[in-house]
Amino acid sequence: MGSDEVGAIAHLFVTYNASRFCQPDTPCDEWGLRLAPLSARERVALVAAPGADRLVLPGGLRASDPFTGDEATPGCCCGLEGWRAWLKAYTAGESPWLGHDPWMSAERQLGEGIVRVRSGPDYNLPTRRRPRERRIDIPLCDLPVLLEGVRRDLLAFRHLLARWVAQVVGGDIAPALADSFDRHMDVSAPLLWPDHFHIAAVPFPPTQDRDRPLPRRRIGAPRRRWNKEEHDETSHGRGRRDRR
Repeated sequence: MGSDEVGAIAHLFVTYNASRFCQPDTPCDEWGLRLAPLSARERVALVAAPGADRLVLPGGLRASDPFTGDEATPGCCCGLEGWRAWLKAYTAGESPWLGHDPWMSAERQLGEGIVRVRSGPDYNLPTRRRPRERRIDIPLCDLPVLLEGVRRDLLAFRHLLARWVAQVVGGDIAPALADSFDRHMDVSAPLLWPDHFHIAAVPFPPTQDRDRPLPRRRIGAPRRRWNKEEHDETSHGRGRRDRR
């Protein structure tokens, strides 16, 4: 992740939450967020304060299928702070809140051994511009590995955030903002899985193979293996019957 991307997320995290301290007539920036009559350092201090409550980061987790190219993106009013709610799809079979317009859901299908992610069309758009419903099936056994990967990415971003803030705002306030991000995004705490599942036993792909797409798992009855001798006997028998 480049410095510009880290800075954009840092700006959104700080400004979105600091804007709650603004008056209704405060001017907005290009993101549509109200700019507090404070300096950048003062806004960072507000968000980094230990007493800051219920900080959010608009967004969430995007599901994608590398084989079909389909993507399911969280809708409006969804935030990255609720990423752990995806655990409900695994443990309780309940869909987490994934926003609206377009609506998105992730439900466990026990009979098929998958979590089915659906992203409905945005009904605010005209019919001609309305995208089709997208459906992505995630094997149930893959979901814990994917969520552990999300947690690792967030831990890595925490360090990138602290480094960026130290360079732009000041090194003395960078650790406090990183801790605030960690606390409100619920990053450091380990994921809690049912007793019968131990995440440490799940093998992760090697670093050099992480960019290589994993083979799609087929769900259903296994195909019968082809047997040449049985095929020859059946073919010859059918030929003799035909000649009769």
